[in-house]
This record gives sequence, structure tokens and C-alpha cells, in this order.
Amino acid sequence: MPTEVEFKQLGVKVFICSYFLIVLAEILILLNRYISLLLYSVVILAVLFYLTITRGVYRCRSAISILLLPILRFVNLSTPVFFPYTIYWLPIVYLPIFLSIYTIIRALDLKIEEIGFSLKKLYIYIPFGVIIGFLFAIVEFKILKPNNLIPIPGLTGFLTLFIVMFMFVAFAEELMFRSVLQTSFEKDFGLIKGLILAAGLFAIVHIKYGLLEFVFTFFAGLIIGYLFQKTRSLPFVVMIRGTADVMIFGVFHMIGLRI
Repeated sequence: MPTEVEFKQLGVKVFICSYFLIVLAEILILLNRYISLLLYSVVILAVLFYLTITRGVYRCRSAISILLLPILRFVNLSTPVFFPYTIYWLPIVYLPIFLSIYTIIRALDLKIEEIGFSLKKLYIYIPFGVIIGFLFAIVEFKILKPNNLIPIPGLTGFLTLFIVMFMFVAFAEELMFRSVLQTSFEKDFGLIKGLILAAGLFAIVHIKYGLLEFVFTFFAGLIIGYLFQKTRSLPFVVMIRGTADVMIFGVFHMIGLRI
């Protein structure tokens, strides 16, 4: 029977291999999505095998939490498109992600305060979140030059974008990358390495939008992750991401911004 130290070492190896395969899968996703999904399948099987042989003993948190990335990509690539507008399709993609995140949180026994479910100092975090998100949006808008995602002109269309970007995209992704992944990495590898590893995954899932976007999201991930470390406030980082997305995919188009 392997010792606890050996189980820990095995978990770290599974995590490192999974991390490498995820990076490779994201790089290849635009070339051949089937190869990408195959690599993600290997990650899932490796983690499940690790969970099977370590039942009831020490388990590497990072090796478990990294399962969320293959789940996100499988759902994203396999969900049929029922709607003419992307904004209506996003909730269908992210709803299963919420269930997966909840399952991982329970499996890792993460505490409420660890994942950042706190309403403290919102009077400070909300305005600062809007300001930081706005600054991020200006840079990313210039990089992406995205299409307008507001489905119909007017207040109804804007509210639809607002709800989807805050309640689904920003909330789900920050819950995943900061509350679960970064927290797990910090517990296993320390604050600095945990922050860098989480920012790396956050960046690599954006590499399909270009190298410049990859670099930007890596540094944005570092900043958001650092703020999460210092505040342990999920609403704060959700406000940053939600504001940035609403600006990029809606407000800047409404005002006719050209950068």
C-alpha cells in the first residue's frame, strides 16, 4: 500500500501531466478539435484513475479541480447551437459548468470563505471593480475588435447582455478559475505558484483569440487573482469581469467607440 507521501507525489504528477495536456489541447483546438477533445479525454481518464486508486486517502486537490477545464471544453464544443444569437447560447453552455463546479467544491470540501462568498466591503469593491473592469475593457476591446453581442437594440437587449455576462459568464468563470482552481493550487503549491498556475490556465483558454489576447489575459489573470488573494471576495472579481465583458460586447458598440 503506497504511503500518503507517495499518493501526494502521484497526484502532483497527474496534475502536471494534465496541465501540459490542457495547454497542448488549447493550442491545437483551432487546428483539429477532435485531437483536442482526445487530449482532454486523456486528462479525464487520468484524473478518474487517480481518484479510483486513492479512494479514502490523501488526494491532490489540484489534480481533482483541473477536471473543470475538460468539462468546460467538452460542453462548449459539443452543445448544439439552437439560437441565432451567441448571447442566448451562453447560458446553455454555462449551466452544466455550475453543476460541475458545485460537485468539485463539495469533493474538495472548500469552505465558504475560501471560495469568496462574502458580502463584506461591497461598497468599496463594487465601484473599484467597475473601474478596473472598464480599464481592462479598453485594452481588450482594442485587441479583440469583437462583434456586438446585444441581440436586439434597446434596453431589453442590453439587459439580456448584462444578465448573461454577469450571472453566467463572469460568475461561472471566476468561480472556476479563482474560487476553485486558484484556491486548490494555492493549497498544494503556495500562493505565488498557485496564482501563476491559475493565471496560466485562464490565459491558455483564450489563446484561440491570438497571442496578444493570450498575453493580455495572463497578466489580467495575475491581477484579478492577486486581488482575489488579498480580498477573498468573489463578488469583487465577478464585478471586474462582468463590467469588462459588458463594455466589450455591448456598451462600446452602443456608443460607437473606435480605438
